[in-house]
Amino acid sequence: MIKLQNLPQWLLVGLSGGADSVALLLLLMDVGKQVTAVHVNHGLRGDASDGDEAFVRALCEKHQVPLLTYRADPPDNPGENWAREARYGFFREAMAQTGAEALVLAHHRDDQAETLLLHLVRGSRLGGLRGITARQGKLLRPLLTLTREDIEEYCARHGLSYVQDSSNASDLYARNRLRHGAMPALRSVNPQAEQAMGALMQEAGELEETVPFADPSCSVHRCSADRLCVRWCAGCFCGRSALYPGHHGAWTETESRSLHFWSLYGCWTFCRICGRGELWRLFV
Repeated sequence: MIKLQNLPQWLLVGLSGGADSVALLLLLMDVGKQVTAVHVNHGLRGDASDGDEAFVRALCEKHQVPLLTYRADPPDNPGENWAREARYGFFREAMAQTGAEALVLAHHRDDQAETLLLHLVRGSRLGGLRGITARQGKLLRPLLTLTREDIEEYCARHGLSYVQDSSNASDLYARNRLRHGAMPALRSVNPQAEQAMGALMQEAGELEETVPFADPSCSVHRCSADRLCVRWCAGCFCGRSALYPGHHGAWTETESRSLHFWSLYGCWTFCRICGRGELWRLFV
């Protein structure tokens, strides 16, 4: 859990205009943080997207918060992945432009639960059990212990207005289908389903600090122009090895590119260059 008081002093805040980001902005201001807001207009909902941007501008003007806005140019068939990549690309640009100490986003416990389900049904490895991490370098998510209901109650209690993204009501996106179908079904089994799933993700994150989890992006990837990850098992004597061609088909030396780790949990290999890891054998 990240305490707001312990965050860096100068923060860039992702501000969509929704209840979660509005609450986060005001909470940070209440604890005396210097904030700059960043808003991305994805251009996917026409006048509604422009309305969200206008709301954010008015909110920042009311509270005298500096604001950076970006407008994306959507392709013909934009999807969730395009929107996310576009948004985070603008966030990186805003971080470079402002020099802020950290980027703070308003993901909450409901987002965590939905992300865990997405990871599971899409075939995630053990690393997917982490869900959304609270810290990723300069990216911080301090609201992961709160539910959507908690945040909306905070907004109501403090008279905070916010916008409702109409696309959240559509089942066009996979996350929305889980939100509207799977999550209510899970709550019918356990009203504290999000809390239970959150406990699992927290334990997975704590375990990963001891044992590096598998990263789906590590199947075959280049660490630099001519050096590749090499995975070679020695610790549990399973004899597995993997060597992938480097830049222009060059090959690297196994011993110089990989490190092996094994414990009671399993056999792991990870790249000495990029630090990514992969599970070879699980001992449970």
